[in-house]
Amino acid sequence: MDGCMVVSRLSDPSDRLWKSCTERVAAFSPDGDRIATVHILSDGIGPGEVWERELDGTLLGDYTTSWFGRIAFEDDTDLLLEVNGDTQSATVRCSEGSCANATDPVAVQEPRVSPRVSSERPSQRFGSVGAAAGARQTPQS
Repeated sequence: MDGCMVVSRLSDPSDRLWKSCTERVAAFSPDGDRIATVHILSDGIGPGEVWERELDGTLLGDYTTSWFGRIAFEDDTDLLLEVNGDTQSATVRCSEGSCANATDPVAVQEPRVSPRVSSERPSQRFGSVGAAAGARQTPQS
């Protein structure tokens, strides 16, 4: 499979429902009809972009911010994203490209630095200044 992500049912693994060599699944909706994906090589503090898709890969929404923490479906259609902008963070409820704050924005917490990193190294800020909650829909062309 050469580093690609494949989604299939356990009952019939040969029936490929979705495949990508650039994205990986971060969350499934409870009914299994939707997925939230991130770049396949995302690691570190968190991805900066999340795609909401139907199980066949149809794009429903594209969300960007400085970095996302937790990514999970609240129900069959609502995606909860822990959004971290440059100055504020919040949990945001998104569905099919539309978002609303699920929690009030709070000040962003500085990411922890690994104890292996020298204390002489300056801390680093990630991303650009975002909207109140930090999330925004990526314009579709």
